[in-house]
Amino acid sequence: MALHNFALLIIVMAVEERRRQMLWRTRVRRNQRLIVILLPGSKNIVLHLLSCTTSITHSKTLRMYKLLILFICVGINASAQETLLLRSPSVSNNKIAFAYGGDVWTADRDGSHPQRLTVNQDVEFNPMLSPDGKWIAFTGNYDGNSDVYIISSSGGAPKRLTFHPYEDLVRSWDGNDKIVFASARTVWHNFNQQLFEVNINTGIEQMLPMPEASQGSVSPDGKYTAYTRSVDVNEWANFRLYRGGDKLRIWIFNNQTHDVEEILAANSNSSMPVWTDNNTIFFLSDRDNHYINIYKYGVQTKAVTQVTTVKDFDVKTLYSNGSEMAYEQAGKIFLLNVSTGQSTHVPVSIQQDMVSKRAYFAEAAGNIYNVNITHRLESSNGSAW
Repeated sequence: MALHNFALLIIVMAVEERRRQMLWRTRVRRNQRLIVILLPGSKNIVLHLLSCTTSITHSKTLRMYKLLILFICVGINASAQETLLLRSPSVSNNKIAFAYGGDVWTADRDGSHPQRLTVNQDVEFNPMLSPDGKWIAFTGNYDGNSDVYIISSSGGAPKRLTFHPYEDLVRSWDGNDKIVFASARTVWHNFNQQLFEVNINTGIEQMLPMPEASQGSVSPDGKYTAYTRSVDVNEWANFRLYRGGDKLRIWIFNNQTHDVEEILAANSNSSMPVWTDNNTIFFLSDRDNHYINIYKYGVQTKAVTQVTTVKDFDVKTLYSNGSEMAYEQAGKIFLLNVSTGQSTHVPVSIQQDMVSKRAYFAEAAGNIYNVNITHRLESSNGSAW
């Protein structure tokens, strides 16, 4: 936005100087200058600007304005190429990990130097950096089943950690050597999951004591687990503002006494709980009855405080490394400073040859239903179709 305003200022300066020298040509060309102002952020802006300035008598000052405008327009056009649909971001001291196009990617903390780490033909999702930033845990399907994998944050061959035929979904890290994941392997229905941990060094798995749990994370001191019992349908579908009897609620489980405490739901959904310290839980909720935002809960004070106030697209995922958080909103990556509560947008531009982006012919015979003959339609200009 600042670049747009600066470009507009330069245009106004050029217009004002030419007007003072009475060198305008025609009223039509003045209107063209107005068109330039109304077309920011596109490739056409460069053409309009250059065509606009060619109608003015050339001078050293004019050539300087043209060069400045061209430079700014190139910058505006480059900034408009941010890649969207970036999913499930997580953050470490020097990297951001995220999912895009069914693969695991990393980038610098400012979004520069994006690098694809996995190239499997199937889907990898839920990438989560370990607290020390050395590993990325994710769910992937390499051998016909969705299991827990880890890969070095600098790249390499993924290592498979779980081998059960049921789907295993990565949820969080417990320290730097254990991964919390959800699975329906021990229950009768996929909507009744339980949480497990797997050690990345030994591969030993352990079921956590909660009888039902779908999402969850362990406190830094290991004493508590914040979790949701019900499956979050919004992970794969758009089921907003549900207010029925199976609303998502967050529970705090004491891992020593097995006592349970609920974070009051206020007739709303609460999901994806993560810890920043032993006394603070951040989570997603739609308790404003409009959008899913980030909230925090004080374990000692029992107070719930709203952190973000998005009013266009819901916050979709949430991750914490203890001192900093990452979340997905509007297909973009944001970092959240825990101390200040300020969010920072991290733009990422991916320019790579990806098979999923290429045009291809698809067989549609099995996907055609309810064929009918349409009536004759006529558009406003008289053409029929």
